[in-house]
Amino acid sequence: MKIVKLEDFHADGGWDTYSFLKITTDEGVTGWSEFNESRRKGMTSLIQGLGATLIGEDPCAIARIDAALYARSRPTAGGLTSHAIAAIENACLDIRGKALGVPVYELLGGAVRERMPVYWSRCGVLRARCADLFDGKVIDRPAVRTLAENQRAAVRRQGRPAVRPRHGRRRHRPSRAQPRR
Repeated sequence: MKIVKLEDFHADGGWDTYSFLKITTDEGVTGWSEFNESRRKGMTSLIQGLGATLIGEDPCAIARIDAALYARSRPTAGGLTSHAIAAIENACLDIRGKALGVPVYELLGGAVRERMPVYWSRCGVLRARCADLFDGKVIDRPAVRTLAENQRAAVRRQGRPAVRPRHGRRRHRPSRAQPRR
């Protein structure tokens, strides 16, 4: 298996641009990696420059690729160069995992956790509320659930009613005056 092409893709995420690297092999296996271009101008060019030297190389030889990329970038080690090399290596790890039929975490010594908590990203809300900042393009579908809907669903899963009845009225308790000194 040999590397035949490197491509970069950029997606407008509202407040940030999400960048992805795709490495394609002669056998049709592709590897993907994410990198951050928005706060590191020139990252795409650096990845493409370093990646061009890998055309025809075996993407599964991760250690050899790592050594070759660091040797080529020895005068400028660290910083932006390290991020570019990491993006290339991650895409190659993705290819190797696919070629071996195992998830990438198995190549790195096994899974760290069984479950992963997820969260709602403000990206969609920002884009919907500030459409004028994004060429007027509004997301035309509502969020899957509102926070209140998620809270009610969580309460129902715990076997309690979604809305707790209020018994009687709350009395206003006046604050106690501070004693004079």
